[in-house]
Amino acid sequence: MYGPIKLHRIQSTDKATGANHLNISIPVLLKRDIAGSCSPGDVVHLVAFVRQRWKRLRRGERLDIEIFLDALDIQVLNLGRKSHLYVLDDTKGNLSLHAKIAPAASYRSFWQRHGKDEIMARAQIVDAIDCGLLGLDNSKLALLLTAIGGCLNPQDVPTPSGTSVTNKWSKYSRANSCHSGTECSASDWDQSTQPKSQLSQPKSHRMKSSAAYGGPPTRTNCHVLFLGSPGTGKSQLLKYASNLTGRYVAVSGTNCSTAGLTCTLIREGSETMLGVGALVLADGGICCIDEFVLIPAEDKACLHEAMEQQNISIAKAGIKCSLRCRCTIIAASNFSSVKNSNFSSQYDSCMVLVDDPLPLLSRFDLIIVLKECPLSDLELSNFLLEETINNGNDFKPKPKSQHPTNACDTIDWSVGQTLRDYIHYIKTHIMPTLSESAKTILNAYYTQLRQVASTCKNGGGPTVRTLESLIRLSQAHARLLFRNLVDVLDVVSVIWLYEFGLSGCTVGSSLGNEQAIERFGLFPHIVSIFQDYAGAAGGGLKFGNGIVNVKMYRYFESLLLNQLGLAKGPNGVAPAI
Repeated sequence: MYGPIKLHRIQSTDKATGANHLNISIPVLLKRDIAGSCSPGDVVHLVAFVRQRWKRLRRGERLDIEIFLDALDIQVLNLGRKSHLYVLDDTKGNLSLHAKIAPAASYRSFWQRHGKDEIMARAQIVDAIDCGLLGLDNSKLALLLTAIGGCLNPQDVPTPSGTSVTNKWSKYSRANSCHSGTECSASDWDQSTQPKSQLSQPKSHRMKSSAAYGGPPTRTNCHVLFLGSPGTGKSQLLKYASNLTGRYVAVSGTNCSTAGLTCTLIREGSETMLGVGALVLADGGICCIDEFVLIPAEDKACLHEAMEQQNISIAKAGIKCSLRCRCTIIAASNFSSVKNSNFSSQYDSCMVLVDDPLPLLSRFDLIIVLKECPLSDLELSNFLLEETINNGNDFKPKPKSQHPTNACDTIDWSVGQTLRDYIHYIKTHIMPTLSESAKTILNAYYTQLRQVASTCKNGGGPTVRTLESLIRLSQAHARLLFRNLVDVLDVVSVIWLYEFGLSGCTVGSSLGNEQAIERFGLFPHIVSIFQDYAGAAGGGLKFGNGIVNVKMYRYFESLLLNQLGLAKGPNGVAPAI
């Protein structure tokens, strides 16, 4: 009897060694049921024997031995993490670790308590993104929704297991046979969370109805592009993204190439192997690209297929294959501003030009324009001084809750991996669907965007990808609020996130002497509209924070529905009479 054998090469991580040097790699031999249980980019815990073997004999070279690891067991850490929930004890005013509390019950209790004010509860989660930036809650919300992403239809959800069903070695994996006496990993679903229509189907049919052969018809991962001048906090947002996922790869556009992003050929003697790049290593996680505009144009061509089809097709040196890169791309770039005269006088605004092709810009679900610091000079200096004084103090005492209940009712989102565990849970268990009111608003908004695009002189504007992006972001917002239905609140919040992110600007592509419009909003004077509301509300509001309370949400919801010619009634949203 012979079992399958697979040879991997592992390397140490900087987090594990704490050293600032090149990673050291060593070959590992995986046999039988553990063969194919991990993929490139996984962080693993390995138990193995250290053995020696002869290197390949070559003419003119001295015969030597090398060290390799004969694996006994391997565990993927970034898939089977145990959830630790930090909660705030109202009676004592300090933090405590409740590892035995079921995450679902804790999350459900939190949202039941804040069900009447979901905007305020969302603000608590956004405030947990402590990346040293103030007045940019709208950008933080965009980062959060991008990390969450959309979802498939319930009937297309793949069969859950510790390893992917597309792995050709998965039939030998122990993760596919979780018996009653064994403990499954944290990423495994209980059968009660699967749709009944799937459970009633044969196993072979469930596998074929999943994304096993070519993936879903449309991608579920979101991409975001932060545009801004130097010093507006773009790199800080990209850096914090590592706290939102178990797999994170960061690169800089100044040192990027096609081989570094996709894959490269590695020759060892007469053998040729593929060395995966940043996008493949980030499969299932987040890939951050700073200075996106500095990537050479010929190297950006590889991103078209990777961002939309979530695959990388390779045909080099006799090797023809397709590698998966189902990752979220978070990019940051600089821009140049000119006067926009492509529309009628009503839509004359500042035009943001990016040295990227139009098809590539259309693949970003959100484009956030950071034009200037939202704080005054005095507020900025006070904030920086407080950050310097409090440097090194990880825990800041929180005020006591006005509604003291059980400890699990108040979650401290800013401690440990609480936010990461929450994102992991809702991406696994929450699969929202669109309500009729949500569909009505999305259709009306997309239709008006297309009507405005018809007045553009150089063409361009929203496409089908724009509507798909709004759907994915609305699903992500419903997931964030722990709901299985995309309602009016989700769609309206995403549309205003879209509008506030553009800051009244028009985003276009400038390649050569030609300019083309890629993205714009229905409210080119959004800054003036916000200033009028902030003045009437008594001040204290920042444009970069977006919608921060229920009263503000109701005002902007009414403004949007009036612009779209819709009215909200007892039976939902419908065209106004």
